[in-house]
Amino acid sequence: MGGCPLVDNSQQEGKIRGNIATEQGEMIEQVEVKVSGNEVAASLSTGIDGAYNFDVPMGTLIIIEPSKDINDVNGVSTIDLILLQKHITGVEALNSPYRMIAADVNHDGFINALDLLEMRQLIIGNIDQFGNNSSWRFVLKDYSFLTNAPQSEAFPERFTISMDQPLMTQDFVGMKIGDLDLDGDVKQNAPRSSHGDQILKINDRVVDAGEIIEVSLDIKEADGLVGLQYTMQLDPGKARIMSIIPNQEIKAERHHFGTKQMEAGIVTTAFDVDGSLAGKM
Repeated sequence: MGGCPLVDNSQQEGKIRGNIATEQGEMIEQVEVKVSGNEVAASLSTGIDGAYNFDVPMGTLIIIEPSKDINDVNGVSTIDLILLQKHITGVEALNSPYRMIAADVNHDGFINALDLLEMRQLIIGNIDQFGNNSSWRFVLKDYSFLTNAPQSEAFPERFTISMDQPLMTQDFVGMKIGDLDLDGDVKQNAPRSSHGDQILKINDRVVDAGEIIEVSLDIKEADGLVGLQYTMQLDPGKARIMSIIPNQEIKAERHHFGTKQMEAGIVTTAFDVDGSLAGKM
C-alpha cells in the first residue's frame, strides 16, 4: 500500500541563535543566556561577538532568557545624574525607550527623584548595588513599545517559542541600568569614565596635633560647571575627617557625600546643580 512516510520531528534538532547588543549596536560580553524547556536545559556566556546559539530538539517549546548582574556602578557617573535630572524636570527628555528603562533604577515603573537618590548613593559608594534591580536588563530587539512610558510596560525580557523550524533567530537589546550616556563597558567591569578634570584648591596652613579645623574646598574655573564627582582621601594615621558641613549657598547637602569609608579617610562626592556651579564645596 503506497503512501508518504511519517517523519517524527522530535528526533531531529534545530538551532536557535541570536546576538545581544546595546541600542548602539555594541555587542555585550558576559551575558548568561539560558535555554529551558521540556527535557532541555543549557546555558552559556556570550563572548566578544555577543552571540548565543543552542541545538534544540524539533517540536520543543523553549524559553531563551539572558541575564547579567555584575558591577552595578559600571558606566554610572554624575553625568548620568545630570541627564536624569533634566529628564525629570522636563528640560531635556531621554531620547529612547531603552534609556528610559535604564533610568528606572529602582525598578518601580516610574522615573523620579527616588531613582536620582539611589543612583547618587551608588556613585558615592554608600551602596554597592541597586536594591531592586539587576545591573542589566534585556528586551527582544523586534519589540515595539506601546506607550510613552516604556519603563512601566511588561516588555518581553525572554523569548518563548516552539522549535518548529530548523533555524530560528532572536536578537536582544541590552540596557545597562543607570548608564544614560551609554559610556559603560559592555565587556565587563570598567567602573566609570571621566568627563574632564577640575582643580580643587585647599589653602595651606600649619595645624597643631589634636587641633580641629574646618577645611573649605574651592573649585577652580567653576563657571559653566553643572556637576562634580570626586574622591578625597586622607591618611587616617595623620588626620581624621570628623564631619561634612553642608554648603547652603550651592545647595550641597549631606546626601551628596559618601561617608561609608570616612573612618578610613575616604569621602566621595557626586554633585549636580540646576544652572552653574560656583563657589566652595
